[in-house]
Amino acid sequence: MDEAGGVAHLKRSVTPLFLNRMCAITAFEQGVLKLAYRLVALDLDGTLLGANAVLSPRNLSALRQLAQQGVHICIITGRIPATAKVVTAAIDFPHLLAGYNGALITEQPTGKELYRAWLQPAQVREVLACFQELGLNDHCDVFSDECWYFTPYEEPYLSQTSRFDIATAPIPEKWPDVAAPKVMTIIARAVNQEILQQVKRKLPGYEAVLSTPTLLEVTAGGVNKGTALRWMADYLDVPIEATIAFGDQHNDVDMIRTAGFGVAMGNAVDAVKQVAKHVTAHHKEDGVAVVLESLFSLAAS
Repeated sequence: MDEAGGVAHLKRSVTPLFLNRMCAITAFEQGVLKLAYRLVALDLDGTLLGANAVLSPRNLSALRQLAQQGVHICIITGRIPATAKVVTAAIDFPHLLAGYNGALITEQPTGKELYRAWLQPAQVREVLACFQELGLNDHCDVFSDECWYFTPYEEPYLSQTSRFDIATAPIPEKWPDVAAPKVMTIIARAVNQEILQQVKRKLPGYEAVLSTPTLLEVTAGGVNKGTALRWMADYLDVPIEATIAFGDQHNDVDMIRTAGFGVAMGNAVDAVKQVAKHVTAHHKEDGVAVVLESLFSLAAS
């Protein structure tokens, strides 16, 4: 069976089995899955990372085995590269990293930049003005290539950011002529959906999303994890039907919906589970490895 046929067969008969039980996959169907899927995309926090934001030996082993089989590994995270590289340092084999919800894509471990789609300075000012108008400026973060700007510029944020390889500074009263991948602010969980909709109405040409129940992030229009996955698949010459994606939060919804096979973590929010084709175990129970070991007949670590 050729690759196109494998994907077609997958859509017709394999996917429904996942919706019931992973163990229902036959040896033949596992062979089709190995043939069909050539790219695995992963969110970090609440997905690939386990307790205390640590990459477990089991998840790392699964990714390493896939890479050895020629499957492309792609990390797609809302994190900034400086913090993402700290928690993925053990992934020392080639992979792609999309940071800032897809605003910057690099090759790793070389760090070679492949793609960026950033907010221009005037857009950053517009987002900050929107936050101020809505009273969302108690804590804001803006990033550039050289600096992590945040307000208030005080503890505990100074200590929390000092361990990363990036300079920090308070957000200037008037934002300078510097582009930024995203602007984010901390909001109250109880009213997060209401605030999100207010921001979307005031910033219709932008992407606004919750990366956690209390963290609202704004990127340039068309920049999200779903478009990042599609860009990576095109770059690696992999049909989008031949991709698997794992996620848990609202900013993962576009990615899970876009992937050929979207997997929600057991701890995922309902919005992710609703668009996923399968729900795996909790991120603290190595839910990523649980799926990959089954699909690709990997050795469990």
